[in-house]
Amino acid sequence: MYDDRVYEGPIRWGKEEVYWIDIFNAGKEKNPNLKFLSSRERDDLERRQSEWGYWGSSFWTKWVGADWGNGNGDFTHQFSCQFGELKSIEPDGRKYVNVELQNGTKFSLLGEGYNDVGLEIRIMDKEMGQVEVEWNRIQKVEFIKTPKRIENKFGNPLYGTVEAYGKKFTGYIQWDHDERISTDKLDGDSEDGDLSIEMGKIKSIERTGGRSLVVL
Repeated sequence: MYDDRVYEGPIRWGKEEVYWIDIFNAGKEKNPNLKFLSSRERDDLERRQSEWGYWGSSFWTKWVGADWGNGNGDFTHQFSCQFGELKSIEPDGRKYVNVELQNGTKFSLLGEGYNDVGLEIRIMDKEMGQVEVEWNRIQKVEFIKTPKRIENKFGNPLYGTVEAYGKKFTGYIQWDHDERISTDKLDGDSEDGDLSIEMGKIKSIERTGGRSLVVL
C-alpha cells in the first residue's frame, strides 16, 4: 500500500482468479511481430480491420490474441500467463500495469478492456482476515511461495464427477469462469423465490429440461 501497509495471505483477483493456474490477462503495448511484415502486408491488415469493424476486432481478440480495436494500427497482442508465473504486479494508474515474471522478464502492459486490471483484490490476511483493497491503493503485489499450512483461506477447490456425452469426467471443476471454490455460490430461482447456495453444500446438480435439480 502507499502508506506502507502490508497484507499477506491468499489472494483472490476480483471475484474470479484464486489459483496459481488461473490466467492473468492484459494487453501488450507494442507488437514486435509487425517488423516482420512488409508495407503491403500491413496495409492488407488495416484494410481487413476497416472491413470487419467491431466484429472482426472481437473475433481476433478472443481467438488469436490480437486486438486492432485501438484504431491506430498497432494490432496490439494480448498478454496471458498463469498467476504462478508472476513474480510481481505494479499498477501504473487504472489502465496500465508493470509485471515481472518469475524468470525476471518484465512487461509494461495495457489494462483497458481487461477485467484483471483496475479491479479490487481480496487478501485473506493472516492477522486481519479478509481485506478488500481498491486498485488505486495498491503499490505492488508480490507473489510468494504458498505456506504448507494456511489457517484462513477463501475455500476449498471444487472436485467431482461430470457426466456428459455419455461419459464421465472426474477432476477439479470450475463453473463457467466464476465459481471455483466451495464458498462460491450457485444462483438461481425456485417456486419460493431466489436462491443462492454455497457450492460446498451441494451434493449433485442434474439437468431436467430447462431447469436443474439440486441435491444438498
